[in-house]
Amino acid sequence: MSEKSNAVPELTVTFLGVGGASQEGLGHASAVVEFDGKRLLIDCGPGTTKHFLDRYQCLPDAVFVTHCHLDHVGDFENLFIKSWFNLPARVQPKVFVPAAIVPLLHTRVGSYPAALAEGSINFWDAFQLVPVSEKFIFNGLDFHVIPVRHHAPNTAFGLNVPGVFFYTGDTRPIPEVIEHRVNQGEVIFHDCGVVSNPSHTGIEDVLREYSADVIARIRCYHYYTVDDVQRFTEKGLRVVKQGDAFTFGGSNENKSE
Repeated sequence: MSEKSNAVPELTVTFLGVGGASQEGLGHASAVVEFDGKRLLIDCGPGTTKHFLDRYQCLPDAVFVTHCHLDHVGDFENLFIKSWFNLPARVQPKVFVPAAIVPLLHTRVGSYPAALAEGSINFWDAFQLVPVSEKFIFNGLDFHVIPVRHHAPNTAFGLNVPGVFFYTGDTRPIPEVIEHRVNQGEVIFHDCGVVSNPSHTGIEDVLREYSADVIARIRCYHYYTVDDVQRFTEKGLRVVKQGDAFTFGGSNENKSE
């Protein structure tokens, strides 16, 4: 890559999965932001905890939830078990959740009346639940939380480190958001399948809704098969593959591995 980032700690964004809900062997969309020895996991769909443990041999320091569809939060029970029984030093990851969707997340993953058969524990005892609004601080760095377009208003949110990267989560095209909130040259990791639908962006949406300058910053993920990659390439779009890592900040230019 040739894009330049603002002065920030050197950080890496690594994709554990790049697929949509019905993905075939691509892993459910999730990424890890790593810097200064700490790791923030973005979303936790089925299989994500195993992918994280296989790569890092530890649990995440924190999790950010973009929205509450099960392909993005369906592995929280597994993460709960790993966190609670990670003895002797129990790990309690922070879970940063946009305040508007805390009730939805609790209903989906935390409301069962007995989190363990042995009893005497609440689901959230295994975590540090942190409701957030416009931004939050993780490991000394500001992360901005930006509403996107997915199903209903204020139910899905992207994550932005200004001047570095923007991770959309699931979204329809959001040119107005990019123009006003993501306008410092960030690399844009954008939800995009080959074909659009009422909840997700498609290739033609990207080409129609965004300027050439914005398209040059977009890296597409949340597609469905390996064969889809050729369709993106034919249209001049860049694609994120499972396991790809992007390094930003420090004395380096942004680059991918």
